[in-house]
Amino acid sequence: MQIAIYDTEHFEVTYGFIRLWDKPGNAITIFTTFHCYEVLKEMLGNDHHKFRWQVRREGQGYAEFIEGFGRFLQQQTTALVIYTTISNNHILHAKLVRQNRQCRFVLVVHALNALFHMPFRMNLRHMVRKWGQHQLMKAIRELALLEPALSGPLVDQLKTHYRLHYLPGAVYEPDNHIPPSPGPLRLVVAGSIDKERRDYEEVFALIDQAEASQLPLELVLVGQPVGDYGKRIMERANAWQGKLCKLKTMGDSFVPFSQFRVELENADFFFLPVCTNSLAYDHTPEVYGQTKSTGNIFDAIRFAKPIIYPSRLTVHASMQDSGIRYSNIPDLVNRLAELVREPGLMVPFREAARYNSDQYTISKLWAMLPLLDQPHQPNHFFLRAFHQESFTHGGIGMQDIEAILEREGWQGVEIPDQPVLGPFNYFKRWRSLQAWLRTIPAGAWFFIQFPTYAYLHRRLALELKKKGVKVVVLVADLDGLRDQDEEKLKQELNQLRGFDHFVVHNERMQQWLQPHLPDGRLSCQGPFAYLADPQVSKRPQLSPSICFAGNLEKAPFVHQLQRIQGVEFHIYGGEKQPDQVPGTPIHYHGTVPPRTLINKLRGSFGLVWDGTSCERLEGGYGRYLEINFPHKLSLYILAGLPILAPAGTATGDFVEAKKIGLVIRSLNEIPGLINTLSAENYSLMQENLLGLVPSILSGTGLLKALEELKEPG
Repeated sequence: MQIAIYDTEHFEVTYGFIRLWDKPGNAITIFTTFHCYEVLKEMLGNDHHKFRWQVRREGQGYAEFIEGFGRFLQQQTTALVIYTTISNNHILHAKLVRQNRQCRFVLVVHALNALFHMPFRMNLRHMVRKWGQHQLMKAIRELALLEPALSGPLVDQLKTHYRLHYLPGAVYEPDNHIPPSPGPLRLVVAGSIDKERRDYEEVFALIDQAEASQLPLELVLVGQPVGDYGKRIMERANAWQGKLCKLKTMGDSFVPFSQFRVELENADFFFLPVCTNSLAYDHTPEVYGQTKSTGNIFDAIRFAKPIIYPSRLTVHASMQDSGIRYSNIPDLVNRLAELVREPGLMVPFREAARYNSDQYTISKLWAMLPLLDQPHQPNHFFLRAFHQESFTHGGIGMQDIEAILEREGWQGVEIPDQPVLGPFNYFKRWRSLQAWLRTIPAGAWFFIQFPTYAYLHRRLALELKKKGVKVVVLVADLDGLRDQDEEKLKQELNQLRGFDHFVVHNERMQQWLQPHLPDGRLSCQGPFAYLADPQVSKRPQLSPSICFAGNLEKAPFVHQLQRIQGVEFHIYGGEKQPDQVPGTPIHYHGTVPPRTLINKLRGSFGLVWDGTSCERLEGGYGRYLEINFPHKLSLYILAGLPILAPAGTATGDFVEAKKIGLVIRSLNEIPGLINTLSAENYSLMQENLLGLVPSILSGTGLLKALEELKEPG
């Protein structure tokens, strides 16, 4: 496929796009400036010879350069054009797009307000630019975001239907990963020294207080100064002196990539004192993390580094466990002092950062994202409601479902969350709902997850159903049944009766729900998908050692485990850990991020059990297991742990059918069952578990359930 990339500013984003599309069968041509070409050549090394380059000559006007770009598109069979940046001559680009409808054009959106809400001024240049942007947006049909958090605010602005893509602003190349050198704690502030981007008063406050606290710290400013403000900051930094702390700068000129890379690789943390409220083109107000992407997040992905970020900055949930969030500098100094006193505390941050970056390798991005030359499913939409949540439990299953649908080409629908209630914010959400009602056509498919707590989410689904959209509801939970609240259950069933297509966990749930939804079509997905990276180095060995992972608030039976003789328990989860009884074989490991939990589990078996008693399933949570597949079922499968499951439950049926564990009626049966289990049968269970792993990692169960619902009834 012939691909053209046009960029005159964001070479670091263009580099990621080049790497993404550099695969057999693709031919890439890059249109760029001489400065960007020189940087990209250095970043690509010898690989830069693999691509065609059209470089704007010194003194060449942009109009002539864009005209040459248009001639190229007409002469070549270019299938895909990616506009990484358009910062000028919008009218000419709009004309070029209209004249080359044989190509697919995708515009990367960096700043929303500069595109949709640029302040009006009685200035000819400004008015021409604003009109040019309007013409370009009329010509373009596809947009790409570098951060998924911007999709909600973007949809709020759109009056025309665009195909939206998520293309991350960085790729991670693990072969190039180099750990930091030993020495004092090293923080790097990367990027141009610009008062609109970063608050350098926080930098000086941090280094001053670290010095006063006798905290050895090295702070490095890696960037070129912008304007008089940047020069003053450089002078002030160069004049700063301390006994234990060091403040380093990189000079007044552009920092070559080779030097930039060395400084960032040697960092322990990337320090992000971001000015969330900034000004973009023509002094347009933007909010980093909400209406504008920040390149520092992409740097953290590219170099697999943990971050230090202010509470005012919106950071995607996947990055939060690899960072320190601070509300003031004294608190941050205290957190850093803990790391210096106990260097081992750095390990979880580094592991989490490496794990986060591992999700951005080229191979995983091709597997996970519906990139532009992969099949797209027109008129398939899903409600994106969980991607910004930070889960410490099975709630990540909802996030994974959204990721799978997006990978398969379904378009995410988001009504922007408003943390502050009020009539104005409600109006913004209502306007977003109306925009989606206009956008999603009759006959389309729309997927939601239940329970659907937000009123406007429920309203959107019901209005789409009235319009003739086929709404699919995944029944993730029935809160009323679990909580033994008949009134709540009645309300939930009434809400479900408003729809016709349902995905449920298993046949037991299907049999329970079908009488309550007599006109509904139900299909089963099986165990939840779990998008993780299992790295189990060796198989567990047969022993009387049991793992239980879950919300301890709904598992009070754990307080009785010491009564079970001859068995060791490893407990994961819970905001508050029960007191550990000395001398008992019960080990509490606290809360572990769910993406890394798979590789942390200890034990020979995974226990599925809930409720108040070890003797039998009791309480609402215990009886809810009769029809529910808990997320821990998928967790144990990926971890290679044969499963202990209650008899007479959906999980018990599954374990027996797949021969992946043992079925029990009481936890007191566990010692005897393990003592009589042969190593050969235990190994056979592990083999059977391996056969289930690909389906859970890919979400095959969900996709098959959706295809079943699409078949004529």
